Amino acid sequence: MKTCSICKTPFEGFGHNPEPVLPYEQRCCGKCNQEVIIPVRIFGMQNPTAVMALRRYGLQLAKELKNVKA
Repeated sequence: MKTCSICKTPFEGFGHNPEPVLPYEQRCCGKCNQEVIIPVRIFGMQNPTAVMALRRYGLQLAKELKNVKA
């Protein structure tokens, strides 16, 4: 059983790539992948500087971006 690097809940399986929010070596659960990672990636495609800020400020900014409606 692994632990999600975002919400810290246990999950089974391989997990998901949490980039650009966290490094590739860490893994996240399916829920965080859908609710945090994918929206951040989509937002980042429209706002490339946001991805650079994510890499600098990390998870806190990702959680704030989750609440932004496109």
